Amino acid sequence: MDNEMTTEKVLLKKEKLSVNAEQLIETDLNLADYYGDIVKILGVNTCANIHSATLTADKAVIEGSVTLRMIYIDSEAKTEAADCTVPFSRSIDIKNADTNDNLTVECISEQATCRALNPRRAEIRGSVTLHVCVTAADECEFITDTPEGFCHSRKSTHDGYLLKASAVKRFSVNAESNPDDKYRGAKLCRVFTMPIVSETKTIKNKMMIKGNVSSTFIYMTPDGKFETERITEPVNQIVEMEGIDENSLCCVTLRAAGTDGRFIPATPQSPAKAEISVTISAQIDAYEKGRVTCIDEAYSPTHELICKSETVKCITSIRHITENHDVTSDFDFSSCKVSSVDDVSVRKISFTCQKEDSEMLVRGNIHYGIIITDAENDKMYFERTADFEHRITPDKNDCECVFSPVISINAVGFTHKGNSSVAVTTELRTEGFMYSYQPVTGLVSACKGESRKKDSNHCIITAYFASEGERLWDIAKTHCADIENIRKLNDITGDTVDSDRMLIFEQE
Repeated sequence: MDNEMTTEKVLLKKEKLSVNAEQLIETDLNLADYYGDIVKILGVNTCANIHSATLTADKAVIEGSVTLRMIYIDSEAKTEAADCTVPFSRSIDIKNADTNDNLTVECISEQATCRALNPRRAEIRGSVTLHVCVTAADECEFITDTPEGFCHSRKSTHDGYLLKASAVKRFSVNAESNPDDKYRGAKLCRVFTMPIVSETKTIKNKMMIKGNVSSTFIYMTPDGKFETERITEPVNQIVEMEGIDENSLCCVTLRAAGTDGRFIPATPQSPAKAEISVTISAQIDAYEKGRVTCIDEAYSPTHELICKSETVKCITSIRHITENHDVTSDFDFSSCKVSSVDDVSVRKISFTCQKEDSEMLVRGNIHYGIIITDAENDKMYFERTADFEHRITPDKNDCECVFSPVISINAVGFTHKGNSSVAVTTELRTEGFMYSYQPVTGLVSACKGESRKKDSNHCIITAYFASEGERLWDIAKTHCADIENIRKLNDITGDTVDSDRMLIFEQE
């Protein structure tokens, strides 16, 4: 009897390394002559950028910089912003690395502290977290046809989307505001960026990515007031990627790998304007619709087989969801009498998404930075946190589903309600893919044996659509996975997901 089985090769995304490395930032900021003396420090903002990340000789070499911007009150009671840039270089050992592996590095800004050593010099201490992830696409064989006489204990044929190719691409997007006299003499304080994908299209080995990058920047006017502006620049990028064609289903996640901003001074012909440069890292996973055979036991009447199987979650349906909702919170500043609110900015959004009964529950908090002026005309900086909860009802067909949203900010507004009360309203946009899945077990190897035994060594790979700001710890806890495994398989270096993307990891 012919015991040959027909198989096909399917790509499984394997993580080789996922690690967090702390990069310390220690520097002294010496004020230039045109800055006023330091009287009171309001805070320090950090902006981390990755300039290059290369994989060579079992090492990941990372080059980047951190821009530190100190906001303070000078001797003339004016609010000033002075900055400095600290470069860094980091090398991380990686075993069994290959030039075809995907290397992703994310740089997450942490809290920095600042104290004045004298009126012209300040000491800044802090750190950033480098999240380094190396992944490779390994080939595994799945049964597509079996010889006559073989039996299967369960229904075995499954249709779904199977990983075909995976790659990380980098490109830059530059945005400029309209020239305006209000930027004359202004100083840039902080920049937030949010890249979003709106459309993808594949032609042969090329992919067109359309979307936009929304950049919100906070700047300080010459009279010490804080203002907020937003620039939206379209993304229209074509990238080349082997292994894709017109029939591929592509999941593209954009995240900001580096952000830099400046004000272009005014000229006799044109007023001043703001310029924002964003380095985009695109995680591309391409799927094709295929059919594989699920094997729980495979044997013939005359020859018993010992099977080693490997299990993946085969996506059967994908649905795009976009919803907006408001979060309103009251903050009490009982320690001082608030005369006015100068600015409210969102520093970070943290959230988790899990299934609760028949609904998907998105729960998290928003971290605000609030600048106020008290009754004595002193400016003060505070940080406050607001909780939020949002429920999404899946379709009836999504009973076995996963939803990993990206939460972005549409607008932030605030109201001074009284002597010590401030109301902040934030419009959040929840966007992501909800997909149904079906576990599929394929035969990796089969051989003749004397007894019908099955190797218990299984590797369960879970595909999860994560959203920007989602914590890896929450993902690992919800899905019974190892956080380092998530970092390694998806080229993530930090503790959170920087952009809307699909994660693949092993379940314990």
